[in-house]
Amino acid sequence: MKKLSLLFSLAIIMFAGCKKEDPIASTVKKVSIPQIVSYLDDSYQGIIGIDDFAPQVLAVDGFYGYAVDTIYGFNVGGNIVDTIWFTDFVWNGDTTETDVVSLDLIATNADGVSNVVSSDFVVIGPPAEPYLTDISGSYSRTSPSAASSVVVLERVVDGVYKVFNPAFSGNTCWTNADEFGILLLSADLTADFLDFDFGSTFACGNFGGFTVTKESFDPADNSFCVLITQLAFPDTPTTRCIVKD
Repeated sequence: MKKLSLLFSLAIIMFAGCKKEDPIASTVKKVSIPQIVSYLDDSYQGIIGIDDFAPQVLAVDGFYGYAVDTIYGFNVGGNIVDTIWFTDFVWNGDTTETDVVSLDLIATNADGVSNVVSSDFVVIGPPAEPYLTDISGSYSRTSPSAASSVVVLERVVDGVYKVFNPAFSGNTCWTNADEFGILLLSADLTADFLDFDFGSTFACGNFGGFTVTKESFDPADNSFCVLITQLAFPDTPTTRCIVKD
């Protein structure tokens, strides 16, 4: 019994001698992302050497939009304000060659967190000697199989067309997308379907975009044939042809 009492006493002493560590205190910090309201259109287009790009992007009462952050606000000249107004935008891309560049509204709050809202600007360089006949209209796919989908060519200037349903696809989720490609058609019948980043915005999912090569145009029946390669399936390119309805 004395041994049991001794062991019990030693246990109490050892327990009392253990130092209790305080837990590490967690830090709570709010994260705020600036909210941007843009007055810009979803997309613009301009022809190199013909259009003056900047005047096409119109401000509303002198502003292109505004940003709000009621948590951290924005540091404007040493003062913190909840709202800032955009009197300018950022061109993101090369406007001296055919491409799709973005017009960016960027806001960074006083905590260093940024947000951006963008609009597309399609920069088009027409052929030096464009094909002058207007081939605008609806086209039907004839190969690799006939498809009920419609490819629409819409003239921008001589030799330059928007191509709706640019993959010549029979899948309606591609056909109904608002995306378009750009076709350049020269007087020597050289056709060039410009490759932009198609695929990620279509309703049928992300196919990784696609490329268009080996374009050909036959003025006898206004038909096109191209080689379509989906980037998700690079080893299985498909020749697709369309003819004007």
